[in-house]
Amino acid sequence: MRKHSGHEQHDPKRASGPRRRFLGTIGASALATSAVLFGSPERASATYNIGCCHLSFVPSVSYSTCINSPRYYTWYCSTSTRTCGCCEVKNSSGTANVKSAYYCDSSRSA
Repeated sequence: MRKHSGHEQHDPKRASGPRRRFLGTIGASALATSAVLFGSPERASATYNIGCCHLSFVPSVSYSTCINSPRYYTWYCSTSTRTCGCCEVKNSSGTANVKSAYYCDSSRSA
């Protein structure tokens, strides 16, 4: 069992006291700012599992059309045999998904 002498060594790599509170405040401020800039995440509503993409709608546009839309977002996923690009088009106010698209590259060997 380790005894404490009442004197702890100062570890310069570890923030403590006022510095720790300051860094915590900075982190909380950055998080709040990002929520304002990027909005709150909406509840995931993936209805269609195509490839490895979980899409809100049956794909109705090409991937190229999707990524050339004014409001869209993309993500990528992969399995042992393929990599897919997934895309959702948002409505004009950016509040809801209205179209989905995807592509898969099945050239990976299992």
